[in-house]
Amino acid sequence: MKPILIFDIDGTLLDTLRLNMVTLLELVHELGFKNEDGHSILRYASHPGMQVMHEFGLEKPEEAYARWVQKVRAFPEQAQPYPGVVEMIKSLHTSGYRLAIVSSKRRQQYEIEFIRLALIDYFDVAVLADDCDKQKPDPAPLLRCCELLGVDVKDAVYLGDSILDRLAAEACGMPFIACVWKGFVEEGLEASKQIDSPQTILDMFK
Repeated sequence: MKPILIFDIDGTLLDTLRLNMVTLLELVHELGFKNEDGHSILRYASHPGMQVMHEFGLEKPEEAYARWVQKVRAFPEQAQPYPGVVEMIKSLHTSGYRLAIVSSKRRQQYEIEFIRLALIDYFDVAVLADDCDKQKPDPAPLLRCCELLGVDVKDAVYLGDSILDRLAAEACGMPFIACVWKGFVEEGLEASKQIDSPQTILDMFK
């Protein structure tokens, strides 16, 4: 039986690093965190959006998050798939693989991006931040995804780019593949199985 392939979004399918970090830096400067710079802000690159707001100790994290989302939507450079990702998704789908999404992104933003890119119909299930009380590295989103798909965790593979992705997969016994085609390997992924291009995924899952 073909395994279910579950993908993270940011840093795995879509290049959102500059989009998210430039707008976050602008936001936190407006909120008074002037000590943050283009380098230090990168430590939040793989963290869920609302978690970032709480890490800054904001009194009104929901309001701050909404401002961040507005900045992201107004940013002139919108998120784009990494080279080869669209072809990978379409080829896997044509080959009969069931595809799913597990991400800490909010559903509204996910739908905006994936409808714009004409990718939303290739995925059977998407479990987003709105769907679970707990987020990665807790395995709850992956478990919920498998529940919706009607499969055991061992019949799925999670493909992501961060230590949070790896820890979530390990916590529920799901195989994990580190997608490192964004140009660097995050700390904590050194011992993971690493794939450096979407084409290699296609070669692996023929």
